[in-house]
Amino acid sequence: MPSVTLESLHELFTKASLNQQEIIVKTSTSGEGIFSYNREGNTPRTYLQWAKEDLVGRSNRGCVNGIGNAKKSIALLIDQTLDSLNVSVDSKINIRKFISQCSDSFLEGGNTKTKLIASLGVAPSVLISDIWMQRNEIEHGYSNLEPKQVKQAIEVAELLILSVDSREQTAHKIEFLDIEIYNRFKNHKDPFASKPRGIVFDWLYENEKATFSLSYEDKKNVKYSYNFQGDEYEFLLLIKAAFCNTTYDRVIFEHTVTEFLTAALGDNFSVREFDLKIVKADYFE
Repeated sequence: MPSVTLESLHELFTKASLNQQEIIVKTSTSGEGIFSYNREGNTPRTYLQWAKEDLVGRSNRGCVNGIGNAKKSIALLIDQTLDSLNVSVDSKINIRKFISQCSDSFLEGGNTKTKLIASLGVAPSVLISDIWMQRNEIEHGYSNLEPKQVKQAIEVAELLILSVDSREQTAHKIEFLDIEIYNRFKNHKDPFASKPRGIVFDWLYENEKATFSLSYEDKKNVKYSYNFQGDEYEFLLLIKAAFCNTTYDRVIFEHTVTEFLTAALGDNFSVREFDLKIVKADYFE
């Protein structure tokens, strides 16, 4: 299939020529994990296991080691998650804009990375606030630690790991169609012909890294793509939307996708329908 890499989102939407007053947004489970970090060597689970082992004797030394390993589990998971998503924290303007638009009033404290993880919806904001408070208590105090404090830090690390695992399992691709493409797909009868499709947010693993892109395949089977660099405001919005559960996060999903379309197209668009039924992943094949 011939393919063309484009330099901007504007070029891609121009190639697709969607009727911007009749946009339909569809989702599909991806069928593969969204995270590409190395699961060998010392992982967040390794440090979590060590923290639990440290706590067994409930000695002061064990508590100090345990809280340190719980911290390492949390910090490594956050770093690996952002790295595998190719999210760059170097673009301060876009990161700050995204956090200010997408974080909630329950997020207290934290640095850029923890705020970004919470804003992306990878981990609950209350959990991130607990992580930050634990860190401050540990780093600014030299008194003996209570086993209960260590236990709390371990549970925060464990809940964060479970939260990331859950989001990975439910991460979905997003497709932007118009009513013409949507009707052509519904009336598509030939199982061997390529299916009509719109602009798809997708990811592909190459050289142990994931590349995130929006792509469009025209009627001549030419594939046009825009590859995200990891620091675009629009990219952060799509990642957040991809993590939204299409049942209980529906309002957040619709708001986030609308914000993406506004950033990509301006105000001259209208969403006809959010079709968030879970369909087979081969819809996108």
